[in-house]
Amino acid sequence: MKLRPYQYEIVELLKTKGDKLIQAPTGAGKTIIFSKYIAESGHKCLVLAHRGELIRQAADKLEKATGLKCGVFNAGLGRKEINDITVASIQSLANYKGNLDFDDIIIDECHRVPPKSKESQYKSVLDKAKGRLIGFTATPYRLDIGHIYGKDEWWPDLDYQIPLRQLIDEEYLTDYKHLVSQYSSKIKSDVKKLKVTAGEYNLADAGDLMAEKMNVHAVLNSVPKERRHIVVFCVNILHAEALYDACNETKGIVHSKTSRDDLEVFDRGEMRWLFNVGVLTEGWDCPRVDAVVLARPTKSCALYVQMVGRGLRLHKGKDWCYIYDIVSSYSEFGLVDNPRVNIGEERGVGESKPKVCSECFSVFIGQVCPECGFEEKKPVVIDEEDDCFEMKEVVFEQGKVLDGWAEMHNDDCIKVTYRHNKEGYISHFYTLKKEHYHWMGVKMAGIIRRYYDFSENWIHPKRFLNAINSKVLFPMEGLEVYEDKNGYKKISSL
Repeated sequence: MKLRPYQYEIVELLKTKGDKLIQAPTGAGKTIIFSKYIAESGHKCLVLAHRGELIRQAADKLEKATGLKCGVFNAGLGRKEINDITVASIQSLANYKGNLDFDDIIIDECHRVPPKSKESQYKSVLDKAKGRLIGFTATPYRLDIGHIYGKDEWWPDLDYQIPLRQLIDEEYLTDYKHLVSQYSSKIKSDVKKLKVTAGEYNLADAGDLMAEKMNVHAVLNSVPKERRHIVVFCVNILHAEALYDACNETKGIVHSKTSRDDLEVFDRGEMRWLFNVGVLTEGWDCPRVDAVVLARPTKSCALYVQMVGRGLRLHKGKDWCYIYDIVSSYSEFGLVDNPRVNIGEERGVGESKPKVCSECFSVFIGQVCPECGFEEKKPVVIDEEDDCFEMKEVVFEQGKVLDGWAEMHNDDCIKVTYRHNKEGYISHFYTLKKEHYHWMGVKMAGIIRRYYDFSENWIHPKRFLNAINSKVLFPMEGLEVYEDKNGYKKISSL
């Protein structure tokens, strides 16, 4: 077994004394690393995982690497064996009364281990087991708490880190393109209103939101036909079933109450869409995935990184994996290359805040979109004390300008065209009924931009231009349009 350079470095590091914590992205070959270490060290090792599928995979790879028979201790698999090399579930070992005397205890997906001060199944096992502690994870942080190393944690520090971008640049992983949908602004606004329970969005409320007809439509219409193997991360079973029922293409669904039959069909490349609830975030390898749809709002940076990671494995003919961020997770955590780890209400530190290209909806960092080359102009700011703004024309149009929303509302609209700068004019469309969703299409220098949002309150016209610059939509009640002495149409309050 020939190791990659970073895999070799980690194996050599594990041969030194002391507990070790290793951060390795999905696809870095964590099981290969600790299998090689166990084979070369000759140590007695206990490998802990939390799911039957991970236990079976780890045992198979360890037996191939070491040539030794591995014990498997997992009630779900019907096996309770303790050998010199044992792979076990933490749930099954929690009540085990026998001897657990090993040289090393290796924990896969160790971000799941609660703090040392908290009573848990992990603590009950680690307190009675003997052996130094080695942790592997792609995401060394927990929801609402922060990093899993430091004071009062099982590991004092992070001992080795493989940057995701390094693995992409060295062609061990597929590069990705992160995009939002034209519907994402509206969904993002609604997500902010969700109740937060124990640091995470309430799943029932989030499921109800994302199962709404327009949000289901947003998921199914955001992925272009070129993407052939799409994994959608759903909030709950209600949400997944709403998407499954609305999808008219080859599709499958996996969650706690389904078999794995659809998963096997998808793995063979015979299915385009796969909707899942909490099944595929860890321990699932399907390199042919070329699109990941983030349709589950989350406060967990670890979950965000794990979901994106499902699409980054190499596969013949796959140049990119496309991330369709329906719920705008990028705004919470940044790009997955260098995510922000938030601690409670405190914002974490990461790269500069990403931007969304108004032309192609790509998420990027910098001034110019790397996908289409569009450079966002700095907004024109007008003093909010000014009562009026220079207008070219104001006309009424039928609901056809609402595009996809027209079939639902068919509202009359007002079209406002005003001078933006020396380059020309900008036109905005607004619905006239405040109880409906408000649509805005912006045309500037041949570029079309669409934003969706919902406005509960009327906004005074003094805030007209600033609101547009910040992409906040509002209806046009209470405005008067008139022509000044130079022939320009203007808009002001009644």
